[in-house]
Amino acid sequence: MTNKKANTIYPVNDLLAKRWSPRSFSDKKLKTEDVYSLFEASRWTASSYNEQPWRFVAGINFDETWEKIYDTLLPGNKTWAEKAPLLILSAASLNLDRNGKENGYALYDTGQAVAMMTVEAISRGIYMHQMGGFDKTKAAELFGIPDGFIPAAVIAGGYPGDPGALPDNLKASELSVRKRKNPGEIVFSSSWGKALY
Repeated sequence: MTNKKANTIYPVNDLLAKRWSPRSFSDKKLKTEDVYSLFEASRWTASSYNEQPWRFVAGINFDETWEKIYDTLLPGNKTWAEKAPLLILSAASLNLDRNGKENGYALYDTGQAVAMMTVEAISRGIYMHQMGGFDKTKAAELFGIPDGFIPAAVIAGGYPGDPGALPDNLKASELSVRKRKNPGEIVFSSSWGKALY
């Protein structure tokens, strides 16, 4: 596996430093209990009014559901996601259960749930890659997603694989050094654009 541990300016938890989004996956199957623990981590995520607006459709170890989710992926993602034994379709409820009004935090909360799932995955040696490159309309049709819910992302998960097996255009990205914006570009104090540190 390629070492892609983050080179942080300030120390962070090792699980966060090790988290990255590979495209090279091993087709080694996942333990069902490990997959269930990923969803348990997301279940306990904080959300606005404790609405828990996220929903997941899980395709595990290349089962029929996995095939259906894979079928929604755009061609560029299909080239590498075919080996990932876990494919998850996430969706968010756009309305509050409590009163039917619009939930302006639904996608934010769903993202948090996926983030917690990702940290739990890393603790088990499982890596996740989140994708926007899928056909949302097709996903909604294949899985009967009801009105009031929006497909959010597809997440591929599994154990790290051989980057050398990727097409050349993806291999370079897989082996490159991870980069992030400088803190001064994203963390402000007193006014917009004034760096905190």
